[in-house]
Amino acid sequence: MQLILLHGAPASGKLTLAKELSKQTGFPILHNHLSVDLALAVYSKFGDGDFFNFVDDLRSRCIEKACINHLKGIIVTWCFDNKSDRPVFERWCDLLGRYDGQMIPIHLA
Repeated sequence: MQLILLHGAPASGKLTLAKELSKQTGFPILHNHLSVDLALAVYSKFGDGDFFNFVDDLRSRCIEKACINHLKGIIVTWCFDNKSDRPVFERWCDLLGRYDGQMIPIHLA
């Protein structure tokens, strides 16, 4: 499976590019706000407690399910912070490696 990771600052065009790539590849989109919005249903506010761990777990589970279900690929949008998000990125790389997947990171500035 290919994971196209579109990462960059807010309003850098991640979702716009993801939609176009999805049209061209047929890959589904796991947009950053899908997991954040779901987490906000069970947390009182953004960032409370283990909010970010929960969001990271949701995304990781979705990526693993995409691998298990033999999707050809998935497009993920993410506001990546090298300091705090590096372990999550490495976890995704390891996860993809277990399923012979490939990460294609694209930084949007």
